[in-house]
Amino acid sequence: MMKTRKIPGFIKLFIAAYVFVFIGACVFGNVCMASNWQDKLYECTNNVQGVQLTELPTSYESKEDYSSSYGYNDKSNTNITKVLVVGNNNGSNAYVDCTYGNYKDLPIGQAYYFPNYVKERGYDNAGLVMWPAYGDYGMYIHVWWSPDSI
Repeated sequence: MMKTRKIPGFIKLFIAAYVFVFIGACVFGNVCMASNWQDKLYECTNNVQGVQLTELPTSYESKEDYSSSYGYNDKSNTNITKVLVVGNNNGSNAYVDCTYGNYKDLPIGQAYYFPNYVKERGYDNAGLVMWPAYGDYGMYIHVWWSPDSI
């Protein structure tokens, strides 16, 4: 036969306080939302005949930690032959290559982490610059990416 016991009131209070503090920290971003890891969609289509698209920069997003950036080439009609992780400050269009090590490619259907030096070099924002294998008329790029990863 199984016996049950009551939990004393002070333990219930302690558990309630702990849960309240933990949930409060998650809601206000102090613990659970420490990095900018939510994926953003980058889409690009070449609708101009005779024009070759080569260097495709994403938007710049806040780089909040020292983790790798992330990219997933899920629905493009071309592979991406080279990906740079770039750093940027003050919302300008200029960027600095902060890729760590050799450049990686991003084939159709693949997802990769891209190590980088964005935070180490003092930049507040990160983005990706991608070179498609096929940038001619009809090229379509559909990549999910994030400046930070989990």
